[in-house]
Amino acid sequence: MRESFYDFIFEYIFQELPQIEPAGDGAPDRLALLPDGRVGGAYRGLTLYSVFQPIFAVEEGSAQCFEALLRAQNDTGGRVSPERVFSLPGGPDEHVYLDRVARIMHAMNFMIQSGIFRGKLFLNIDPCHLTAVTNSHGEFFEKVLQLCGFSPKNIVLEILESAVDDTRQLQNAVANYRKLGFGIAIDDFGRDHSNFERLWRLEPDIVKLDRSLIAMAVQNQRMRNVLRYIVEIIHQLHAKVVCEGIETSDQVSAAQDAGVDFLQGYYFAKPSPNLQRTRLFPSDASMDSAIPACERLYGSEMAKLAEWGMAQPAYL
Repeated sequence: MRESFYDFIFEYIFQELPQIEPAGDGAPDRLALLPDGRVGGAYRGLTLYSVFQPIFAVEEGSAQCFEALLRAQNDTGGRVSPERVFSLPGGPDEHVYLDRVARIMHAMNFMIQSGIFRGKLFLNIDPCHLTAVTNSHGEFFEKVLQLCGFSPKNIVLEILESAVDDTRQLQNAVANYRKLGFGIAIDDFGRDHSNFERLWRLEPDIVKLDRSLIAMAVQNQRMRNVLRYIVEIIHQLHAKVVCEGIETSDQVSAAQDAGVDFLQGYYFAKPSPNLQRTRLFPSDASMDSAIPACERLYGSEMAKLAEWGMAQPAYL
């Protein structure tokens, strides 16, 4: 039987990833093509899968980017939080292993659905990965992306800078990723020990504001003014601003008033296994002509998979 493209990718990945001990029940920790056409993962007895939440550009009014988020289930179908999943690794190598498996799974699921859509995919990086890897940040991931026909330019890596105490180590990781062409986003800015000095040193492309800032802005006029000031400073650093955690129309108004570039939150769309190419505002029609073309190309890609004996995703 002819070896499929996906089997080739999976074998390459697991030959190159750090070796870890198998789970206690002997179940293999690896990626696989699921019956519905998506890529899923297995880790320590858990089933891993991807969901995506759109990030809307305020000016265009459409979903320009998607953030990939990890979801997991145990053997009884119960949900396991991402925080719990990332607490399971027993050492630095296993942290690297899990983080890479999750990002590769997300990238492949995005690639399967995206067609000619060339928006950015936002991927979170486990802070433990940043400290466990020395000078080769992004090199393995770049190779996998190239095999899948993607480029680092399609990817924005989200870094929770407040979770890494060593600024020099953080700068080194960011420099290595940027050298390969990855975009850099600072996640949850405004939470814990976030500060503008680190933004100045890291020079991110995008800053994602912690959801607490927009929640306070709709309750307090002074905080609304502070939010506008924070956005202005970030723009002066030549970075774009994402306001995440939007849940109400008042928060939408406060974010727009502050001058943010992108909006993200349950108010617009909940995370879903499918890429939701919805519009930010009903009057916008900027994506209407693009969607059929995306679907046509995606259909041709699925025809290739059928040639190789793979099932079409049930969600088409």
